[in-house]
Amino acid sequence: MKTVKTIFLALAVFSAAVLQGALPKLNIDEFGAGPGSGKGKCYYVAPDGSDSNDGSSRSKAFKSIKYGASKLTTGDTLYVAGGKYYEFDISLNCRDEVIGYQKQCGKPGSPVSIIGIPGENPVIIGSKYYQPVSQNGQVAEFKVDQLPYLNKVQEYPSRVELQVVNNPEVVKKYPGTFFVDEKNKTLLVHYAASEQTGIYCVMGRIGLRTCGSYIHIENLTFEGFTQAMYLRRNRPYDKNIASNVTVKNCNFYYNFTQGICMDGVEKSLVTGCRFAGGGYRGGLLILPRAHDNLIYGNWGGDMAMTLRQFKPYDVNYAFNQYGYTAGPRNHFIGNVMDNKLAFRWKDDSRESLFISNILYGSFSVQGPVKLKKHTMVNNVFGDRINWVGVAYNAWEKDFADTPIFFKDNVKDRKDFKPLYPVVLEAE
Repeated sequence: MKTVKTIFLALAVFSAAVLQGALPKLNIDEFGAGPGSGKGKCYYVAPDGSDSNDGSSRSKAFKSIKYGASKLTTGDTLYVAGGKYYEFDISLNCRDEVIGYQKQCGKPGSPVSIIGIPGENPVIIGSKYYQPVSQNGQVAEFKVDQLPYLNKVQEYPSRVELQVVNNPEVVKKYPGTFFVDEKNKTLLVHYAASEQTGIYCVMGRIGLRTCGSYIHIENLTFEGFTQAMYLRRNRPYDKNIASNVTVKNCNFYYNFTQGICMDGVEKSLVTGCRFAGGGYRGGLLILPRAHDNLIYGNWGGDMAMTLRQFKPYDVNYAFNQYGYTAGPRNHFIGNVMDNKLAFRWKDDSRESLFISNILYGSFSVQGPVKLKKHTMVNNVFGDRINWVGVAYNAWEKDFADTPIFFKDNVKDRKDFKPLYPVVLEAE
């Protein structure tokens, strides 16, 4: 994480020299799992492996990530070979209704890690592909061995999400719909786009769930889940903690609700990740219990919704902090948000740094401005800033009598001189 440390040294200098202490000082070592000592056990998983192996080498690799993850304890690493993995509900340290469960937690210097082998491309897919058994024009019938979870279906290759209806006659009439025959386990589908070869049906809700601390996830791609990654604490939420989780250089494509959901974690780091084709909640979603996290150097692309009953853009922001008591001090530095709906803070999130981000779409904030106390410096706002209670198309003069520190932002990308070069890498 040398580049991240460098960026925060620059932040400290910038704070003192330009803003005279206006920016809070952050210690990068407080975010994420940090480096490991390399003294734990190493396991391997590969598509040509077997869960009857001991996982001790590439030639003796496990077959499933879920099984390999179940073996991890403090300081251990699971290396994931390139290839496709059709599985879901991979979990680390998840055990609700207990207090202080830490069997699969790491500690400083000894995180629990799941890492894609460098130079390879492991892809975890939460949907199962089916080809039609019959077809008449754009209407096709599919025989499935399990019904789609939560009625989540995408056609392929367009990845348009289809809408479930309760009558096969409706399917024949309207493109972009499907009907489920539960008794016979068949789906009647009317493709929304031409030249489609099949469908993907979701197998389960979550790809990878972490409920602990000092966990490191790196170099993995997640596709076709309801939500790909869920970072939270174990219940009861007021008795447990989840902190210092790193998600690094991961990709989140074509997930139905969102790529990452941060719920209850703190002092965690999301860096170098890419989001595109997100569903109802877009790319990255932060829920109220999450606080004091760093979102650094990520890219969020097109999140256009395709489901019939929703508008093309509704709440599917590239980055979205949601909830009427949104957690404080979730910081966004050096990210690119290339989506019509780029970013949202909802209600009383506060005390966050928003620095050196490039937004090609709209920025939206809800809730009383007096509670915010955000620092917004050196960003590109390529579209409007819609700040409820301030202005529909706000700019520096509109924040003069508010607790928002708004300075040195630009509207045109060519005028941008980033304080943090990582944003150029993300772009």
